[in-house]
Amino acid sequence: MISIKELGGKKSVRISIDWTYKGKPVEGLSGSEHGYA
Repeated sequence: MISIKELGGKKSVRISIDWTYKGKPVEGLSGSEHGYA
């Protein structure tokens, strides 16, 4: 069950990045990268 929980957390983070990147590839690239980094 530990591996499943870890996978879920990692997947959540990856989805967030992918969603933001795909949602705003140009208009959100500068703001997203600055805010995320």
